[in-house]
Formats: sequence, structure tokens, C-alpha cells
Amino acid sequence: MMPYALPPAETRLSAHALAGGYLESSSDFAETLNRLLGVNNCVLANSARTLLYLLFCFLKSRAGTEKTEVLIPGYTCYTVPAAAVKAGLKVCLYDMDPYTFQPDADDAAKKMGPATLAVVGQHLLGIRSDMAGLAKAARQNNIYCIEDSAQLLKAQGPETQPQPGPDFTLYSFGRGKPLPLGAGGALTSARSKDLTKFTGSLKADSRTMRDGFLPFAVRFFSHPRLYWLLEKLPLGLGSTIYDPDFAVGPMPRLYRRMGVRAVKELENLNNHRQAISRIYRDFFAGKTSSGPAEPVSTCLRYPFFVRNQKAAPRLFNLGVRQLYPLALCDLPELQKNTAPHRADTPGARKIAEKLVTLPTHLAVSRNQALEIADRAGKTFTLN
Repeated sequence: MMPYALPPAETRLSAHALAGGYLESSSDFAETLNRLLGVNNCVLANSARTLLYLLFCFLKSRAGTEKTEVLIPGYTCYTVPAAAVKAGLKVCLYDMDPYTFQPDADDAAKKMGPATLAVVGQHLLGIRSDMAGLAKAARQNNIYCIEDSAQLLKAQGPETQPQPGPDFTLYSFGRGKPLPLGAGGALTSARSKDLTKFTGSLKADSRTMRDGFLPFAVRFFSHPRLYWLLEKLPLGLGSTIYDPDFAVGPMPRLYRRMGVRAVKELENLNNHRQAISRIYRDFFAGKTSSGPAEPVSTCLRYPFFVRNQKAAPRLFNLGVRQLYPLALCDLPELQKNTAPHRADTPGARKIAEKLVTLPTHLAVSRNQALEIADRAGKTFTLN
């Protein structure tokens, strides 16, 4: 039998979007995003972590020398603390509600202090978080609020913006993200004048053929009959690594051009994720007594809690995975850069110990989703 493995999240662009990277376009990706997000300006870079790092450096340069810490969720992608450490900042962690993925507002407010430069909120797996609450607490403490929207991307207008809103918002276009171009990130801000002050060097990369073969290779190997090979290549797929020594640069024009076409497919991607998430939700209704709240329409990977998380590799071929293996309070590489006595996050640790995810991307049909749910129900001990 030929090997078969579903990716855990979307990695495959359509042929139409892929072809756009190699053709001249009258539209610019930044302008396309401005229209999608209802903003006046955005800045692009080779990754969201590059933009977060540059943002931290910029805010640090504007603040007094006493601003040495950033406050981030206790369970988040390791690129977030890596960007802070690269910028020369200490990391302070706030806890999360393990059943809703919402920030623990009391814990976050308690840990905002004179040394806090900024607080970062996130939408884990695309589940919308209470950014308005974080932003309000940030303003009361005279610190910046940054929205990490790497896992949530959809059309927005003024009526969808949280009030009070964050000072800055980040988006990611890496593999497995809502718009999986394979590279790139965007930063928007209500303080649009600030954007050009620290990103002036991030002009569009004119080398259109940089990594020119990679998008084709990812599309080819993302087929379920071949994806198991893709995770064995040194592309970083299937792994979460803490590495402050990442490259900083502009977004290659190849990916900017792909993005112009790919944005038109975003609604279809999100609608499919919603439909598959509903299948999982309905299947597990009444079978688990605890777990994250009902997923939203853009859920990148369907989350639920289990007692025997280590059984996840048995369902590798069905795209079932852990997310981040450790809460940040337990990440050994981060310990020396964590603010002392401000890292206790039991809710985040519970998420790390019990969370598994099921795939929701376009390669998952309704029948496959039912099979995945059935196999997961038989493999895992649900709470």
C-alpha cells in the first residue's frame, strides 16, 4: 500500500495562485491587503516574526530604559518570544483559560508593570480572542498592545474592529497559516505613520526567482500520497523550534505576486474550515466534558482536549497532531530570558499537555472528517 498522510494544516496553493508569482501584476499585495483588512497602510516582510522583532526594537527605542519586558501568552508560537529575545527584551508570561483559549485578564493586568513595554494578544488556531480587554488594560498601564493575528485572517471593516483596538496587528502567510503562501508577513497599525519609521528598508525583493522552485515543490509534495516525504525534508514542517537567530528581510516579490491572486481564495478556504469544524463539533458533542469553546469559522485546526495526548502519532496519516509541545514556562531555551517570578501559567501548561488538533483544510472531505473524528474518538481518552 502506498503511504498516505494528510497535512495537519493548509500548505497547498491553487495552481492559479501559484502561477501568479511568475507573472507581472498591476496590483500590489500590500494594496490588496489594505482593501481586505480595511486599513490605510501595511508593511510586508519575509515573515511575521521579522516584523514583530522590528516592532519591538522600534518601541524599545522610543521608550525609556526601564522598559525591558514584553508580556505574551503562556502558550503561543515560539517565534513570538524569539522575536522579543532577539530585540534584547525579557519575556513575561500571562496565563490563559484552557477551555476558551482566552487571555486570563486578571493575570495579564497583574503582570503589567513599570518594566512592561508591550502586551501581545493572539487568536490561537483562529479562535478570536478578547483584544479589546487587553487593549484597555494596556492603555490603563501606558503600554503598547500588539495583536498577533498570524492564525486569523478574514475580510474586515470598521464594525469588526475591537474597541478599544490594538496599536499594531501582525499577520503571517507561512505554510499552515490562513493564507499559506509559504513566506511573508504583514503589519498594520492605527498609527500608520509609525510603520514607515522602522520598516523603510523593507522594500520589495526584486529577485522574483528567489526560492523559485520551492512553491512548486510544496504544492507537489502536499498531496496526501507524498506529504509524509515533505515533513522529512529540512523545511521546518511538522516542528516548532525556538530560534532567535532568524533572518530579517523583505518579502520576496515572488510571494507578493502569489498573494494578489491567493487573497481571492481566502473566503473559500475559511468557509471550508468552518464546514469541517462543524462536522467535528457535532461528532464530539456530548462526548467530552471539557475543551475549548465552539470553534469559529476560521479555525485552522480543530482543537479538543484528551488525556492521552502521546497517542497522537498513531493518527499521523490523518493529519492529527499536537500543536506546540510545551508551554513557554517549560521551554528550557527560554528560561534565562524569562522575567523572574512572572512565568507561572498553569492554564497554558494544561493546554500544552492535553491539546490535539484535527485538520480542517481543503484536502479534508466531509467523509474524511467523519473518519478522522471516528478514529480520534477511538484512539484518545477524552475529558
